Amino acid sequence: MERKKKIIIGVLVIIVVSIALIVGIYPMVTVAKINVTLEVTHSSSYDVSAKNMQIVVTKMSYIEYTFFSRRSVSEHEKMGADIINLEVNFILQTPTGTNLTIGQFDLTGEGSKDFNLVVGPNEGLEESGEFILFIEINLNVNPPAGPPIELNKTIEGTFEVP
Repeated sequence: MERKKKIIIGVLVIIVVSIALIVGIYPMVTVAKINVTLEVTHSSSYDVSAKNMQIVVTKMSYIEYTFFSRRSVSEHEKMGADIINLEVNFILQTPTGTNLTIGQFDLTGEGSKDFNLVVGPNEGLEESGEFILFIEINLNVNPPAGPPIELNKTIEGTFEVP
C-alpha cells in the first residue's frame, strides 16, 4: 500500500514538473480580454445598450492562451424569448484596416447578456497599433399585437497593442 502511494506521488510530481517546463518553454503572446454586458430593455420601446465594456491587453503563455476559454456568453433575467431575436457580431479592425469577425452570437429575449472573448494571434491580434472593436447589434422584435420592430446599432471600442 505504501509503495502505491509513493508511485502515485512520483507520477504527480513528474506531471506537475512537466507542465511547468512546457509553460515556461513556450513563448508569451499578447491577448485582448474583452468583456461587455449588453442590456436588452423594453420600457416604451425596445433598446439595446452596452454596460461595463472592458478591453484589457495582457500577455499570457501560448499554452495558457490555447486552453483558455475564448468565447462565452451568459444570459440573466431572460424574458420574451418567443418574440425577441438578438444577433451580435464582434468585428475587430486591425491597424492595417483588415476586419476580422471574432465572435457571432444568436440570442433571444430581453435582459442582460454578458460576453467574454479572448483574442490573440489565432484571431488576428498579431501586430501592434490601434485596434477598433465593433459590436454590431441587430434586434428583431415580433410582438403578438403590432408590427415587427427592427433595431440596428453599432457600439465601438478601441485599444492599443504595444
